[in-house]
Amino acid sequence: MVILLTLIALGDNNVIVDVEMETKIGQNIPTVNNDIDCTFDESYCGWKQATDDKFDWARQNGRTETLSTGPINDHTGGDGSYMYMEASIPQKPNHKARLESPEIFSSTSTPQCLSFWYHMYGKDIAQLNVYMKTAGALGDALWTRSGEEGDIWKRGVLTVDIGETSRSVVFEGVVGDGEVGDIAIDDVSLVEGECPDIGCNFDENICAWKQLKDDDFDWTRNEGKTPTNDTGPTADIKGDGFYMYIDASADPKFENATARLESQEIVSPAPEQCVSFWYHMYVGDGAQLNVYIKTAGALGNALWTKRGDQGDVWKQCYVQVPVGSSPYSVVFEGVKSGSNEGDIAIDDVTFVEGECPGNDCDFEKDYCAWTQWKNDDFDWARNIDGTQTTRTGPTADRTGGGSYMYLEGSFPRTENETAYLESKELMPTTPLCLSFWYHMNGRDIGSLILYKKTRELEKLWITTGDKGDFWRQGYVDLPQGARYTIVIQGIRGSGARSDIAIDDITFDDGECPGDYSLKSDLSIRVLNISYFILYRTHNFVINS
Repeated sequence: MVILLTLIALGDNNVIVDVEMETKIGQNIPTVNNDIDCTFDESYCGWKQATDDKFDWARQNGRTETLSTGPINDHTGGDGSYMYMEASIPQKPNHKARLESPEIFSSTSTPQCLSFWYHMYGKDIAQLNVYMKTAGALGDALWTRSGEEGDIWKRGVLTVDIGETSRSVVFEGVVGDGEVGDIAIDDVSLVEGECPDIGCNFDENICAWKQLKDDDFDWTRNEGKTPTNDTGPTADIKGDGFYMYIDASADPKFENATARLESQEIVSPAPEQCVSFWYHMYVGDGAQLNVYIKTAGALGNALWTKRGDQGDVWKQCYVQVPVGSSPYSVVFEGVKSGSNEGDIAIDDVTFVEGECPGNDCDFEKDYCAWTQWKNDDFDWARNIDGTQTTRTGPTADRTGGGSYMYLEGSFPRTENETAYLESKELMPTTPLCLSFWYHMNGRDIGSLILYKKTRELEKLWITTGDKGDFWRQGYVDLPQGARYTIVIQGIRGSGARSDIAIDDITFDDGECPGDYSLKSDLSIRVLNISYFILYRTHNFVINS
């Protein structure tokens, strides 16, 4: 059997994400060895380059050659290796690179689960397909992903029937319209048993989810805008797929009518599990979305609730599954407000092992619970060494050996373009101190601003201009007793030497130390004057 993964670099907006393939739950996947398992850390493990393609996959340690695309390290976030296809010159659109596994076969009819990790980051990313190759024929694609999926590794899984006929697995990368289209794979394995089918992006169907009978109406799968004006999303989270929503204008129209959508039962050996999903609540007062963890047939109390208008925007949320809940299922409950302006939507549900990501983040492996805004000018990027432009940006992260987030100020960026990062929601019961590190080196540096976001943005902290080639620590006192998120805004300055970086964000109980919760660039400049001599003399990091 040959399984083929096809990667095609397309345009900016062609993004297809199948959350089912990102599932990390170990349900029903026995640990067995076979001849195609490979981490690529030491070798190709018997995998070989195909001869009927245009170029080869490459084994890589660290970042790829082209900036703003490809991973900066392997799937585990360490110093291991991975395989990737380099999309830059001399490659041309539709050039293909294929990597083929050793031949495999099975003497039983037991299904097998092919598992691998893939990385598709870059504006010219296109597509990844999976094929079954038998007797030299690829056949039709069994698994496809297209477009950029962010600067993170995602898990792909596919249930396959091996049989007694020799087959092999083939990864095929296809170059798209530009060089910012490097695609990577890592940690391939094939184990006995069917793959779990619990996450869903609803693009093809509702996967293994089901409509419950003990409610008042059903969720609806939809593409594009909902039928009622001034409520609901205009598209799914990617812009070209499907999502699930409750139609507030459909019958029944009475207040507090409920619709429930339930996952299949999930059995996992992991003691800690997390549910991630995106929701959209552009609604009137009274509409509500609840998330339950159902065990032994009982819903219990909602673990997560959101009520009322949250704005015309998709938001990501994480819900921690209580320890000891396995087996369990997840239930999404939409509650009507009684008015037509109450369409609630969900999309891209995933299940992962371990604790849900938090707002504390060192950016070593991913963005943690921070998300990029969709309606700004460009994105923050994760990096491990120097930035693309000389005489601006840091040469390493704050500790000297990890990753950080930064804004690249070079072409095609222009003056005053902005990029936003937003935390997951906070609801502190005590005062908090937000601590972060920032780097603003370059003659054209713009501004770095922190906001508290409820329905509006409240400015908490700002600094502007060149601060020198070193990391500084910033503090902001945060209030208790309210729901809000933290938004970090970077503004591109007057020229290319305007790379701004941030790192090591933490939220700690209590007030910030001393008078460090600075809220104006003027106060920062005053501190810089007095600290400059100390920095030059003793070469330590400045708190400001």
